[in-house]
Amino acid sequence: MNTNRETQLIPSPINPSLYMDAIRIGQQVLLEQGSKASAAMEIFKIFKDESREVVLQAFIEGANIVRLQMV
Repeated sequence: MNTNRETQLIPSPINPSLYMDAIRIGQQVLLEQGSKASAAMEIFKIFKDESREVVLQAFIEGANIVRLQMV
């Protein structure tokens, strides 16, 4: 299985507008508090019905969380 980042599909959020709001809020919390955990918690609060992949992508974009590759 090829897990190269370039070949992985970017998940599609149910509500793209809400997704972008979550990213913006996460980035703002990260700037104000300097805490990736706090930013991720704010992002997570916004999503109820999104897939795990969408939430993870929002964490990466909005809270500067790094996706680890399993070997």
